[in-house]
Amino acid sequence: MVVQRGASVALILSGDNFVLIKRAQRAGDPWSGNYALPGGMIKPNESPEDAVVREVMEEVGLRFQKEDISGRLPLSHPVSRPGLTVHPFVIHVSEIGGLVPGDEVAEARICSLGSRSEITNPDNGFPAFNFSGWIVWGLTYRILLSYLNLRNQKS
Repeated sequence: MVVQRGASVALILSGDNFVLIKRAQRAGDPWSGNYALPGGMIKPNESPEDAVVREVMEEVGLRFQKEDISGRLPLSHPVSRPGLTVHPFVIHVSEIGGLVPGDEVAEARICSLGSRSEITNPDNGFPAFNFSGWIVWGLTYRILLSYLNLRNQKS
């Protein structure tokens, strides 16, 4: 399935631990410096699944195949770019190996969903999660909240 004008992101999980990145500061990138899940734009003639596998490798150095994708979360749209469809995927692994930040990533970190605190982002007043000083809000916050709500429904 080929999708136009979209992006794919990965929630890479090992138990309660997951991968979070700090985006590098880049001119023209409206999300520079934000904390996010690894992912990026879908290239022409690329499926959302192929894009997420490629982007995870480029951004954090982890190698996966489409068959490693264990689930999908509901499609999402950034408030600042409502025409952009984001495909969130879940990848479960036994352990998260060494993270190697790519050119578009300032830092990559393994965080625990259980360590989050729910806050109001002091910079903009939006709901957010705080992971040891990394404040996640906006689209990434909504994707994580979607995952947590689905997980709670299943338990």
